[in-house]
Amino acid sequence: FEVVNKRSDEAFTADDVKYAQQVASYIAMMLEGPTAELRRVLALTRQKMQHQDLVRSGTSTDTTVICFCEQAHDLPESLAEGDGLMDPYITMQVVRGDPLQNQAPDLKRKVLAARSRAATSFHREISKTATELVTRHPKWDETVAVPVPESMEGVPPEELYLHVLLWAYDPLHEDQLVAQNAFQLSRMPCKAAPSARPFPLHPIPGQERWYSLEKARVWLSFSRGAAL
Repeated sequence: FEVVNKRSDEAFTADDVKYAQQVASYIAMMLEGPTAELRRVLALTRQKMQHQDLVRSGTSTDTTVICFCEQAHDLPESLAEGDGLMDPYITMQVVRGDPLQNQAPDLKRKVLAARSRAATSFHREISKTATELVTRHPKWDETVAVPVPESMEGVPPEELYLHVLLWAYDPLHEDQLVAQNAFQLSRMPCKAAPSARPFPLHPIPGQERWYSLEKARVWLSFSRGAAL
């Protein structure tokens, strides 16, 4: 939309910015449908309750990232034969250094090897959501605790990233690694975020032509440590 009273070079004031944000929020709710406000309230309530449950259970510590995976929209079509719908889920792992930089083309092999090691380790370093079946618009509404590996405890948060990977479950073959994003821990708040935000998904090296990700978005929010 266009702010018609700002067509000149006049700068935006704080009130102008607040007004524009409110209008954009209302337009977004209108586009989501008549029950959008209720659905967002329910999702926010669920996020808060799951966050508190993690804290009370002791799963969340000062060396934990808490990620709320709300939903995803416009995921690409599955490569498997059928109707093009996939069975998507997300895995998350804290790594040192930006994993999106200088990636090798064998990322899938390395991640699957790490998942295999994590499955037999006492300290689980890779976390995952549930798998949503036969959809390009999954709704997880799930809060997941992602531990910082013991080998990285004491590393400045500026050097640590949460590597988020989107997978398509395959009951007959290896699961397909579809897309990714990464988020710096130092930019995450130390308390539960007010709501999830949409983020783009980036291709896997060597698979740039496999999936159409231009419209794909995943709604996430993050916090560090056990603060409520």
